[in-house]
Parts: sequence; structure tokens; C-alpha cells
Amino acid sequence: MQHLIIILILLSLTSCDNVQEEQDKKDAQMVQQIRAEMLAEYEAQKIRDKQEWEKNLQAKQKENTTPTEPKKESKLSQAGINITKDNISIDTNKTKKFIGELTQKIDANIQKISTDLEKGIIDAKEAGIVISEKHISIDLNKTQNLIEDWGQKIQIFVNQFEK
Repeated sequence: MQHLIIILILLSLTSCDNVQEEQDKKDAQMVQQIRAEMLAEYEAQKIRDKQEWEKNLQAKQKENTTPTEPKKESKLSQAGINITKDNISIDTNKTKKFIGELTQKIDANIQKISTDLEKGIIDAKEAGIVISEKHISIDLNKTQNLIEDWGQKIQIFVNQFEK
């Protein structure tokens, strides 16, 4: 009987070892599978990153080689004043020409306004004001819009000089 108990104990111990070995094999297989999946994901991400990098590089190269449309000259550049990060340059000939043209435009407008005022006629429809010899008409909505527009234009003009 004693031998029988010893045999049973040995059999149970050997069967436990087999279960443990099988569990270890399953764990090892699972680790290998997870490692293979992670490696595949890493390789796929590496390929995606490389493709994105190449795409960005091509876009930058295309951007550098694509001719840009000429920019509309700002009021300062029209006046002969160029401001860069490091310096300010003034083309005096261009500035004189710009001021001369501006003076001519202002003189023409002043002359027109003065002749209209002498006649007693003011026709500023965009401002909402029309004065003739017989009638005075003021559209307050248009006048308010004109004042707001002037305010915005003056702000833009001031911002150009602040830059």
C-alpha cells in the first residue's frame, strides 16, 4: 500500500509538471505572437512616417519651385519705403514722385469740393449727404456706415506705420 501511495504521489507530481510545462509553452507562444504583432506595427508605422516625411519634402520642394504671384504693393512700398527685419530703406526719388502724385490728387479733390461749396452743392451719396440749392438730404444710416468705414481705413493706415 505504501508503494501505491508513493506511485500516486509521483504520478500526480509528474502530471503537475506537465501542466506547468504546457502553460509555459502557451505563454511563450503568446509572447512570440505579441512580439510579432508589435514588430509588424512598428514596421508599418516606420513606413508611414517615411512616406509622410517624403510627402512633406516634396511639398516643400514644390513650394520653393512654384513661382509666386507678385504681391500687391503696400502704401509704404509705393511711397519708396521698404522695411525688412534688419533695416529700413527709403527711395527718395520714388517718395518724391509718390508725394507729388498724392498732392495732385488732393489738390484736384479740394478744387472740386471748393467749387461745389461755392455753388452750394454737396453730393456725397456714399456718405448719405446731398445738398443742393433747394434741398438738404441726410441719410443717417449711410453717414454712420461712412464714418465706420473711415475709422477702419484710418486704423489700417496707422497699423501700416506701426509695422
